[in-house]
Amino acid sequence: MDGRRLSFVLLTALVAAPVVPLRAHDVPLEVVTIVSVEESRLLVLARIPIAVLADAHLPTRPDGFLNLQAIEGPLRAVAGDVAKNLDVMAADRPLPLPSAVWALLPRADASFDTYDAARARFAAPRAPVEVRANSNNIDPGKGLLDLQFEYPTSSTEGHFSVRFNGLRAANQAVHTHVQYVTAAHATRTFTVVGGPERVSLEPGRSTVALQFARVGIELLAKSPEHLLFLLCLVIPPRPIRTVLGAFGAFAVGHVVALAASGLMPRAMDLPVLLAVQTAAAAILVVAALQNITEPRLVWIRIVSGVFGLVDGASFGSAYRDAWMFAGSHTLVSLVSFAAPVVLGSLWLLLIVQPVVGLVYRSGLPQRIAIILLSAIPVHTGLHGVLDRGSQLLELDLAGTDPALFVLTRHWQGVLLALGLAILSTIAVATLRAGVSTPRSRLHSLR
Repeated sequence: MDGRRLSFVLLTALVAAPVVPLRAHDVPLEVVTIVSVEESRLLVLARIPIAVLADAHLPTRPDGFLNLQAIEGPLRAVAGDVAKNLDVMAADRPLPLPSAVWALLPRADASFDTYDAARARFAAPRAPVEVRANSNNIDPGKGLLDLQFEYPTSSTEGHFSVRFNGLRAANQAVHTHVQYVTAAHATRTFTVVGGPERVSLEPGRSTVALQFARVGIELLAKSPEHLLFLLCLVIPPRPIRTVLGAFGAFAVGHVVALAASGLMPRAMDLPVLLAVQTAAAAILVVAALQNITEPRLVWIRIVSGVFGLVDGASFGSAYRDAWMFAGSHTLVSLVSFAAPVVLGSLWLLLIVQPVVGLVYRSGLPQRIAIILLSAIPVHTGLHGVLDRGSQLLELDLAGTDPALFVLTRHWQGVLLALGLAILSTIAVATLRAGVSTPRSRLHSLR
């Protein structure tokens, strides 16, 4: 089979690969929690959807609404259970159960958007059930329970920890959105997703360094496109200086984008994150095709730098999700997160290069070996483009960035352009291979 036919078969196999179907997920229930450290007390304010409290068996009327006349006792039990789940600790000492105040309301309002507004809800004495106009009918599926816990303490600031996400809802994920107001009146906002997790409000430097180094290593191991890009750098037989030059361009772009993305005032919106991940998958395809087309070194470094930028932005988004666990040690957390990723990538690069070299010493023609090895990142990159592109199409992008909106509305043209680029690069590679052979023979005759 000649090079042109092999290239056509390879391209057909890659483009015809099936797309993994996407499954819809239930919208998670969200618990809003505000923690405030003051001189002689720690306040915890929580807004909990009543749907999360199914196990509490709150009394209902025959019409399905809550029975407000018989609910005070069950609410007291719920408050005690929530306080136990929070398990607030000062250093290694559990704090005693706090005093609690609670109030029901039929639907969400803006009172938990800020700490001051939430505190105002409990500033004056009130009944356990907040009765407003038209609020006697509280639907358990839509109503909310507001709680205030007050922990008297003489412990110094910086030793408190709280366990979030101790509540459960049948077959539904529960997210906890947390605002932490320090004694210096600075506010840190974060979201805890998944199972119960203890969060130290003011962790030490060594704890932060170890925690974020572990997060960086775990993310590196779970990033196939990042790892396959490293493979792209060592697939063609290249001098180690050339490989390190391309890796340096990648590392610079990666660290810059990671820092910029991780330190943004707010996390990336889902459409932007999906667009960044789609771009990373597309650039992975370009990097793999460079192994076949053999461009000048400057283009290899440019593509490496661009991939570093989009890949770093994606890693920065993951860092931003974990940033709340750093407390006041943002710089320590950022360095501890980025250093294992960059150094681990360099270590993998140096390990994989001699392993790939064994393929060329096995007797397989070099051109065939390069095409077969490059097919792996091309395949993964195309799947990444298709999968994330499908997710983007499912989102409402009318109010997002105009360029992103136009790109997703005309995704067929983008895929067509990508396919034409792949065909063009393979055609150029085949032509170069055909031209280089006669030239080498002519040179040998001379």
